[in-house]
Amino acid sequence: MKTWFNRMVDKAASWRLPVVIPVPNRDNLIAMGLMALSVGLLVGVAIGPLLGPAGSAVAGIVAPSATAPTEDTTTAATDTTEPAAEGVALQSPAGSESSSSTTVAATTPDTTSTGIPASTDTTTDYEPTPDPAAAPTDQIDPAPDDPDPVPVENGSELKGTVVGTQPDGGDYDVADSSGNVLSLHATEPPAVGDEVTTRIESLSNGTFGELGDRKVKGRNMKSKLRGVTSWVDPALDLVVISSRGSSLAVDITGIPDDQVESLAPGSLVEATVSFTEPAEATEESPAGPALVAEAIEADEELSDRIELSGAVRAVDAEAGTITMAADSNGTIATDMLLEAPKRLDLEPVTVDRTYNVSAGIEEDGSFTVTGLSPDYNRKVADDSAAAFGNHR
Repeated sequence: MKTWFNRMVDKAASWRLPVVIPVPNRDNLIAMGLMALSVGLLVGVAIGPLLGPAGSAVAGIVAPSATAPTEDTTTAATDTTEPAAEGVALQSPAGSESSSSTTVAATTPDTTSTGIPASTDTTTDYEPTPDPAAAPTDQIDPAPDDPDPVPVENGSELKGTVVGTQPDGGDYDVADSSGNVLSLHATEPPAVGDEVTTRIESLSNGTFGELGDRKVKGRNMKSKLRGVTSWVDPALDLVVISSRGSSLAVDITGIPDDQVESLAPGSLVEATVSFTEPAEATEESPAGPALVAEAIEADEELSDRIELSGAVRAVDAEAGTITMAADSNGTIATDMLLEAPKRLDLEPVTVDRTYNVSAGIEEDGSFTVTGLSPDYNRKVADDSAAAFGNHR
């Protein structure tokens, strides 16, 4: 025995790595796995009764069987009209004494490429944001709620219809597509009714200067017109609609009497006017207006101030008053008397020159100057030192 053992030790000592250990083939491995499972099953059956209730595991592992889904009565149903989802009923886990069953839905929620379940709610709170580029290019700004000048960025393109021209120089008035009137200083005015496109810059007194070349694209027969009523005479069927740098006389012969009666100084109005050849001036009367109102609407509430643009007829420094033409073109043979505050120096105000005035409406119907600026050329219109009050 010792001799055999010694021979085996000597033989093992003579081995050199690597030692090749044969691996069983696939059939042998399967047979060994089945034998291990059989032994485990026999052991489980043998010791199962010793485990008490857990011995119900002897029922074995039951394969799931497709059954009708059961309604969960422990949860309040929110909609009993919905059919139950098809599912697979699983037996109670081994060792559990509960006889209830749990239903696992066999349906799979619809998913998008991101793996998030798709929502079935088709409602939305989203409202598209209006595209600023879709706004009309011929509308500078919605009509202001008061007679203040329309704000415009320098170099902006203005498209509109010419609604007035000044008797001297190249100044003219343009109404945009909403009827807002802008007074422009230029070298040569176009004709009333021309549809023009030009670029403009803001001047200090609230008027504008024309930049570059002007394009005339055609001629319009009518235009919208917005502004504040600065003067009205129902007997003459005339009204003056004013904005900063512009006081336009409008013939209101065709407007119903009840609408004319609603007009007063300070009325914020929106009108549609057509263009006509103005009546020629005579020794007895000035030229008639080139604008004829086809429709006019006035806000119920009056503004507490007006705008006025016209030639200064007289200055009385002692009385502290300024007398001005009622409209820019001198169409109306009537002047307006304005009270000047004590802090306003009247000495620089020149008679027969065109000035822009903002005036407050007093309780007695009189007007008090709150702002004044020269407007007889582009240079003085852009001189803030020459302006007074809210025109600076």
